[in-house]
Amino acid sequence: MEIVTLVLEGEVTHEDTMGNKATISKGEVQRMTAGTGMAHAEFNRSDKPLHIYQLWFLPNQKGLAPSYEQKDVDFLDTKNELIPLVSGQKVLEDVVYMNSNTTVYWCNLSEEKTVTFKTFPIRLTFLYVKQGTIYVNGTELGPNDQARMTDEHVLEIRASKDAQFILIDLPATEANY
Repeated sequence: MEIVTLVLEGEVTHEDTMGNKATISKGEVQRMTAGTGMAHAEFNRSDKPLHIYQLWFLPNQKGLAPSYEQKDVDFLDTKNELIPLVSGQKVLEDVVYMNSNTTVYWCNLSEEKTVTFKTFPIRLTFLYVKQGTIYVNGTELGPNDQARMTDEHVLEIRASKDAQFILIDLPATEANY
């Protein structure tokens, strides 16, 4: 699996059976390729609250060696744009690379602002709202709501209240969609 961890608040300590140990802080993204196998665990070793998203994707090939990449993307302070955090699409720069033809975006969208996302018929789009209220092509989504789009290839996303959300663009062949 390709395991992506986004830290929204606090910090998380990662340890695995290969002897790796790392701390991922607020605003950082980590990609772990579990590959040919390892056991791993995450811990909140602080007394401060921890809020993470951990996303699992099928890799684009089997038999990959376990590996990591971690980067401070500072995505939490951006405004009114889709920020790519992790991607297997090599056309994007300054993002964490993963072995999947998938891209994960983050957006802090201010009230009454709009972003547009274009995709292709062979792609799927998943959207998850952390907070606020958005309209996706006219459909309202609130905190903890999600939407899965298969036939919408241009998304107009407008915030009616300040909002935070992730958008995942993945191939239609992904079995984990």
